[in-house]
Amino acid sequence: MEKKESNKIEMEKFVKLLSRREKSMSFRINPSLKEIFEETCKEEGITPSDCLNYLIIRYLQEKGKL
Repeated sequence: MEKKESNKIEMEKFVKLLSRREKSMSFRINPSLKEIFEETCKEEGITPSDCLNYLIIRYLQEKGKL
C-alpha cells in the first residue's frame, strides 16, 4: 500500500475516534507543565483536549491496541 493511501486510512480512523467524545478524564498535573502545555497547544492552534486525544490514539496504536 502506498504511503499516501496509508496516511488517508490513518486519518479516517483518527477522525472517527475523535468524533464520539462522550467521556471525560480527570488527572493531576504539575501546574508549570500544564501552563507550558496549554501555551504550546495555543501556539499550534489546537485545543489541549484534541492534543491529548491524539497522543492517546498514537500510544494505543504503538501498543497494537488500535
